[in-house]
Order: sequence, then structure tokens, then C-alpha cells
Amino acid sequence: MSNSKENKKVSWGTIISTSCVAFGIHVGGGFATGNQTVNFFVKYGWVAVLMPVVAMVILNLVFHNGLINAQLNSVSNYREWSDAVFYPLNKLFSNIYEVCYIIILTLAISASIAGAASLLQTYGLPYGIGVVFTGLLFFLLTIFGKELLSKASTFMTVCIVISMLCIVYFGLTDVKADFGTMVNTANAPLGLGPAIWAMLQYAGYQAYTVATISPYASVLQSKDNVKKMTIINFIINTSILGLSALMLLAWMPHLKGETLPILFIATNTGHPWLRYLYSVVLFMAFVSTGIGCIFGFVARFENKIFTNLGITVRRAIMSLISMMVSMAVSMLGLTVIVSKGYAYMDIIGIFLVILPCLTLVAYRNIKGIATVKGSGGQTAVQTAKVIVKEK
Repeated sequence: MSNSKENKKVSWGTIISTSCVAFGIHVGGGFATGNQTVNFFVKYGWVAVLMPVVAMVILNLVFHNGLINAQLNSVSNYREWSDAVFYPLNKLFSNIYEVCYIIILTLAISASIAGAASLLQTYGLPYGIGVVFTGLLFFLLTIFGKELLSKASTFMTVCIVISMLCIVYFGLTDVKADFGTMVNTANAPLGLGPAIWAMLQYAGYQAYTVATISPYASVLQSKDNVKKMTIINFIINTSILGLSALMLLAWMPHLKGETLPILFIATNTGHPWLRYLYSVVLFMAFVSTGIGCIFGFVARFENKIFTNLGITVRRAIMSLISMMVSMAVSMLGLTVIVSKGYAYMDIIGIFLVILPCLTLVAYRNIKGIATVKGSGGQTAVQTAKVIVKEK
């Protein structure tokens, strides 16, 4: 990686689009439906006001440290990233991480396909056809590299943010919303300790995505740009997640037994068009998560197999393979995937991703220590003198 002044000049558009990729992966079906927000935050009472902020602080610190480490080691995919993070025990922990990562990505892609197909089914499209249509859309958006992915994610992020702000506004100003009463009466009914643990689990699950976006470290090129990216990502994610939590808390008495709480709110605010707006938001949330996760697979293997073929063809093959597996899993349905598949992955993420990124990786970043490639491509631990510098 060059250290020239020209290469360090990265536009704000590039920084923002990278933030949008990270946001797009985060704002999946669980987030957009409100189901995850209720179960990880809102059901714990008044702490729903604070815990989303803490979770996003942790997540973006992981992103910050993980991306700088990716720059130090010139990584291009999640396996190279995990090798750098877990060195010198990477032969053991990178394999463990890869298994967990593949499980997470397969489940996330499958849930996105299943969720999008279920949404299309409510508008009269058969579930199987919805799966094929969604899979084809994911395929087309992931075979042309991170440039197209960035543009698509930026467009969808803008649409999701504007639409969610609209829904939150009408949700919080509706006569059925009673935020003040809920804050005063829902005094951490399950206790503060369980609320903090649930927040850590949420962050642990989302932390896996640092490896997914690690190929963008080379695009950002410097520590300063990584810092800008994570600040923007924190603002976007915290705003939408926090406001969503506030709205859901205000509606909590009416949401008992609702598996799609935001849909319930959008349907019962007295503005019928909100339901259709929400459908667009939800579909884009499924798409943004699905294509971001598939990109993780593509980046991992595009330079490892079928190297005699063109890069677009290799990406198409990897995208198709991951798609076929995920589409097969998606036929189990969204409920089965979420309830059975996600168990324990979030807890593993706390210890496998969050703790290393906030301790060992942070220390290596401060010292400028590269563990895999470094500036000269060596494999021994070394101090990187030219790769990641402040502007």
C-alpha cells in the first residue's frame, strides 16, 4: 500500500458509502422488524434508552480497531483478517472463527432471503418464487465487486434512514404512544444485569461484521479515514436504533405477542401509506444485509479458486454457491432460522471478536505492529512503519 499523499486523499463520498455498507449489514430483518430491538433492549424497560447507545459504542470501537488492523496487515478478506487478529494462534482460532463466521453469514443470508420472500408473499407472490427472485437480486448486486455494493448500500441506507425517521415520527406522536409513562413505570423489570448482558449479546452478534467490511480498509487508506467512517457509522446506527427503541418502548403495552412490532405500529397510526413505506424499508433491509454478507464469501474465495477465469466470473461462481446454500436453508422459514440458528453465536462473538479487538488488536494498532503481511509482505511480527499513519 502506497503512502503517497495522493493515495491518502479519500473523498467523503467514499467514507460515507463505506459507513453505509456497515449500516446495511447491521440493519437486517431483526432490526427492521423491531423484533431484535424489543428482545434485546425494549423488554428491559427504561434501559432501552441507554443500551442501544452503549452497544453501538462497543460495535464501532470494534470496527475502528478491526479496520486499522486490516490496514496494517493489508488484508483482502475475512480469513486474512482473522489470521492477523489471532496470530500467533491463528491456525487454531482462525479455523474456529471461520466456522462461526460461515454459520453466521449463511444464517443471515438465509434469513434475508426468507424474510424478503415472506414479505413478497403478503403481496401475492408465492414463497418459492419470492426466494428465487430475491436470490437473483442478491446475485446481481454481488458479482461486480465492492464498488457496486457501496453504491447500492448507500442508496438503500438513504431510503431506509428517511423512511424509518418518518415511521418513528408518526409512531412517537400518535395518541397510542405513551413514552413518559413507560419510562416511569417500566423500571428495568428484568434487572439491570440481564439488560447489560443482552446488550453485550447484541453487540457480540453484530461484531462478526467487522471481518465482512475488512476489505474496505484498503479503500479508506488511513487511520484518520477509518475514524471518520466509524463516527459516521455510529451516528447513523445509534440514531435509527435508538429512536426505534424509544418508539417501541412508547408502544410497549400494545405490542404483546407481536412478532413484527414496527409493522403493527405502521399499520395502527392512522396513516395507511406508512404500511407500504415500511414494506419498502423492510425489503431494503433484507437486501442490504444479504448482499453485504454474500460479499464476505466472495471476497474470501474470489482469488483462491478458478483463478484461470476472469474476476467477474469467479465472483459470480462464489456468489452463486453461497446463494444456493442459503436459498436451500431459507426454505426452512424465517422463524426456524432465527430461533434455532442464532443460538449461542452472539455469546461466542463477545469472546471471539469483541474482547480481542478491544484489547490485543487495540494494543497492536497503537504500536503499529503487523502480524501477517506488513509493508513488505513478511510473515514475521514486525513494526509497520509506512502503512497506517495519521494524515
